[in-house]
Amino acid sequence: METNWDDFVDFYDWELSLLNKEQDNDKRMWLTLCKRYGKNVIEFGAGTGRISKFLAENGCVVKAIDKSETFISRMEVQQTNGLTSCVGDMLDYTDNRSYEFCIVTYTTFQYLLTREEQMKALNNMKNIIKSGGHIAFDLDPYICSIPIIQTEIKLYEEFHPKFECKVEMYTSHFVDSDTKITTWNDRYVIKNTEEKLFLHTLKLKEVTVNKMQDMLELCGFKIENIYGDFNLNLFTGSSDRLIIIAEKV
Repeated sequence: METNWDDFVDFYDWELSLLNKEQDNDKRMWLTLCKRYGKNVIEFGAGTGRISKFLAENGCVVKAIDKSETFISRMEVQQTNGLTSCVGDMLDYTDNRSYEFCIVTYTTFQYLLTREEQMKALNNMKNIIKSGGHIAFDLDPYICSIPIIQTEIKLYEEFHPKFECKVEMYTSHFVDSDTKITTWNDRYVIKNTEEKLFLHTLKLKEVTVNKMQDMLELCGFKIENIYGDFNLNLFTGSSDRLIIIAEKV
């Protein structure tokens, strides 16, 4: 089953706030990096604009790109000065403008499941970055460092304001040790008067510092900094995140 982001829009921001409030600390990190590398920014995987809107509200000029028309529509409901958005894919998005800084946020790059797709995306994004401009990634270095198989468990039961009822969420996962891809199968039970079921499948590919460095160099980038958290401390083997910044050369 392919990930259907259009149908997931009512769960995405709500569930992120519910399960991973620490991720929201990335907004301040991205603003710090924009001040350092350029406030003329394009974001891939912008979702409903959690990061893009924050950057625009703090003085950046941002182009927000996401594959999901529904996510982009949700973003456009709340117009923000300095922010424009459109539906697009990092694999083939083109623009008549060049940007100082390209950001690929919250594991978005890891939705690309083959080296061929990753290389295609890097080459494509290089074309919309100014000479001497930068690209940055927020990656999860532990996608495959979990049990190989997790049978379905109940993760939560919480009230959802959109549906005005409780939602039960059940999840299971499988790690493919050959492809380094982890697949999550999530089941949401919306417990209103007409109990509904929503299924969501998510696949993410493991990336490492060495693999990213190799691909970036082949695509005309040079790694400038590698951080391990949203406070921009240097990356170590125990770091929570993998933040990579590279310059177009």
